[in-house]
Amino acid sequence: MIKKITKLFIVALFTANFLNAQIPYLVKDISVGASGFPSNLTEHNGLLYLSASDYVLGNELYVSDGTDAGTVAVKEIGASGTSGSPQNIMVFNGELYFNATEWGVTGREVWKSDGTLSGTMNIKDVNPGTADACFSNNPLVVANGNIFYLADDAVHGYELWKTDGTNAGTSLVKDVYSGSTGNTNMIPVSSNNTIYFGADDGINGNELWKSDGTLGGTIMVKDIASGAPGCYPISITDVNGTLFFVATDGTTGWELWKSDGSSAGTVLVKDIYSGINDAFPDLLTNVNGTLFFIASDGTNGTQLWKSDGTNAGTVLVKIISTAGLPPANLTAVNGKLYFNASDGVNGREPWISDGTNTGTYMLKDIYSGPNDFTFASRFKYANGLIYFAADDNVNGEELWVTDGTEAGTNMVYNINPGILSSSPTSFTQVNNRLFFAAVDNVHSQELWALDITVGVNEIQHRVSINASPNPF
Repeated sequence: MIKKITKLFIVALFTANFLNAQIPYLVKDISVGASGFPSNLTEHNGLLYLSASDYVLGNELYVSDGTDAGTVAVKEIGASGTSGSPQNIMVFNGELYFNATEWGVTGREVWKSDGTLSGTMNIKDVNPGTADACFSNNPLVVANGNIFYLADDAVHGYELWKTDGTNAGTSLVKDVYSGSTGNTNMIPVSSNNTIYFGADDGINGNELWKSDGTLGGTIMVKDIASGAPGCYPISITDVNGTLFFVATDGTTGWELWKSDGSSAGTVLVKDIYSGINDAFPDLLTNVNGTLFFIASDGTNGTQLWKSDGTNAGTVLVKIISTAGLPPANLTAVNGKLYFNASDGVNGREPWISDGTNTGTYMLKDIYSGPNDFTFASRFKYANGLIYFAADDNVNGEELWVTDGTEAGTNMVYNINPGILSSSPTSFTQVNNRLFFAAVDNVHSQELWALDITVGVNEIQHRVSINASPNPF
């Protein structure tokens, strides 16, 4: 009898430890009594880097190992409690790069960090003094051993710049629009070690340009729409070396185009909505070498499409619904497309697609009925499962998980009890933890984590038997 009781105790203890290990936990209350606003979550060398706020330092660069004690500010960039507000954190050549503001010293410039106080520094004061050189949402893009970004040095206007991480190696690539007018619409994209962007040279209007990082190698790819305002290329997306984008040539309306970087190889893929009408392709997403997007052909409404870069291979995937909002939150996850959509019967729910009509289906009716409130989004693949945020009209918007089947799609945990939402976002995997920002009934938005060391079957079993309320 004693042996049996001992065995049951060990099993119970193991089960309790297992379940506790699989419950999302608050990593740190960074801003006690307020919101820490964790964002820009980025993995580097087995640690999580992010921007977060507290009452003393303001919004600064933080590092976390997943513990309270190991979650600390790297450096107070904005002195005297002002916020450095690091944005667009990325990794390049073994260091972190981002843009931030050193109030009273420099405006918003590009910074780098090796994760230490002394190794966190402004690369170059491109716009001298306290004026901003960068927009906070300017992306940093890598090609040919450099980071490319948009900046204004107060002389040339917003133009394409590059840096190798040193002061001397930070320079203007080319003054595309001569003088101080600049190009505020540039959003650089890297493809085949070449930077592509939309720009206006003051002569040809806004057209597709490319750059290898040199003055002579920064040229207009093609004058697609002669004269001002040009074709205005947007949503530039690399798919295995082929550059897709949306543009208008003045004849076919806003349609899908592609480019191999040459003038002759820059062509209209397909006139989806025939004539001058606009198909308005949007949400261009690379899924394992196939481009998925939404567009309207003028007959079926805005639906899910795919393209292999040919006219014949650019086809409507499925008519999901001719009423209501179009598909949204297109995300490539483990070789398939995850998104949310409404079929006109079940409301907006999580969907999955392999690119075929029959392989495009609703994953699960999470929010029962025709309501459009689920908005399943922020899909993230980690250790064999897909995590996302959804609202089932019982528990609010919480963390969910799926193995790609209806039965395997369940809420992980009700972090904010009852109908209130924890609104999890910014899912980022670091080793065997899934980090994210969330809210519970005690804390405003702070940094949370979930142990994802176990396999698919184990965590799905944990989810299926976990009906307990928030333990915090």
